[in-house]
Amino acid sequence: MGSVKWLHKDCFRNADRYLEEAISLKESNPGHALANAILGQEEVGKGFLIFCIEIVKEQDKQQIARGWQKLIKDHKQKLTFALMVSFALSLIKSEIERAKKEMPNLIEKARTTRDPLGVIKQYGSKIAPPIFRKTKDEVKKAALMARELQELKKRGMYVDILPDGRVSTPFEISKADAEKQIEKLKESREAAEKIIEFILKYPPNIRKIVAQLWLDEFGQYSPRSNAENAVNGGAS
Repeated sequence: MGSVKWLHKDCFRNADRYLEEAISLKESNPGHALANAILGQEEVGKGFLIFCIEIVKEQDKQQIARGWQKLIKDHKQKLTFALMVSFALSLIKSEIERAKKEMPNLIEKARTTRDPLGVIKQYGSKIAPPIFRKTKDEVKKAALMARELQELKKRGMYVDILPDGRVSTPFEISKADAEKQIEKLKESREAAEKIIEFILKYPPNIRKIVAQLWLDEFGQYSPRSNAENAVNGGAS
């Protein structure tokens, strides 16, 4: 049995295995390759969600953390997190570059000032508002896309009769379809690793704030609702 604290690493290792399997199957069985790539994305989303939950738990937020743990089994929620880490990393990079241009002496000020925290706050005030504004719009799109990915995963795995009477089979999935999801898995895997490395550079109180922001912004329910659900014995 592994440690729950570092369980996100096992999720990422499992995502890497799904990636290897998807790559090996894309020529001979693109349907199953696609399904494996989407399962890998779920593992990335789950790993990042677990990481945020554990950071929050460390800061004595046990009730809230228990509520969020219910989302670990939600396929669409995990896929939403995977999609958002890729988007967020790209957005953060672009906003940091923009802020650097607007505050060219920032790094030197941080090195020489007696109040580096004040400089960081000034920096944060530049990059935070556009990041939050854009992510609020993007998370709605990601949630819709996660539903589509969940259905696409089923198409890659099963022969099925759809509600409208049409037949769906894995044999309809092309190599190009599989390769697209393989690339998405690679992107989300790399992004999650980089964002976690970034968060871990900061002291525990800052980590908690950042992890809570992720849960607030990208979660299906608010932390208050999750805490209430945990106390009341489950989500409605």
